[in-house]
Amino acid sequence: MGAIRLAADGGNEHIEALLAGGAVHLDRIKVGSWMGDDQLAALCAAHPALLHISRGVIWPRGERWIAEQVRLTRLADTPWTSVHLDIGLPYAIYRWPLTALLPRSLAERWAVRTLQR
Repeated sequence: MGAIRLAADGGNEHIEALLAGGAVHLDRIKVGSWMGDDQLAALCAAHPALLHISRGVIWPRGERWIAEQVRLTRLADTPWTSVHLDIGLPYAIYRWPLTALLPRSLAERWAVRTLQR
């Protein structure tokens, strides 16, 4: 059987067992802020990484949030990131009464601005 190529969430004990046994090869392992710096750094040292930004980008994000994403990108030494194109569930639930959907043009503007920053 040939090599199986996939991407997977880092820190998954089943994926780690498959990797240790040589059963699979990962092109990139998905890492993110939910892991904490120590686990993220350890996984990135062992595998090429793809940083996933799990908090939505369709929201005008502040300098502190941007700086944290830049720090994580450097820590992960990743050439690119993946993101959720949403406003972020915790924000939607706790801070914003979502009585209507955001107009698409506004959501696109916010997302582009955040990603450019």
